[in-house]
Amino acid sequence: MNIIKVDNKQIAKALFYKFYYSKENRDKEALRLAKALLESTTMTFHLGDVDYNIETELEKFDCKLSIGHNGNTATFNLNGKTEIEAEKWKKMCDEIYN
Repeated sequence: MNIIKVDNKQIAKALFYKFYYSKENRDKEALRLAKALLESTTMTFHLGDVDYNIETELEKFDCKLSIGHNGNTATFNLNGKTEIEAEKWKKMCDEIYN
């Protein structure tokens, strides 16, 4: 098992492509990720479908989210790195970009 560290921004970019080119009309998720990539170093998620969809996809990449003290928010550090199995990363990127 080969573990690699992937930049969180790279993961967010991959998810942007996934949502942007989705046949399920996921434009809101894609725009939310694009805004965060351009303007922020963190993404804060609240209750709601768009944030839930992004948060769920980040968890598939083994991303660690910081949960707020009230349990209603989660934060993702775009400047951080996530440890993930190399094979899993390759498989997920192949699914998104191909």
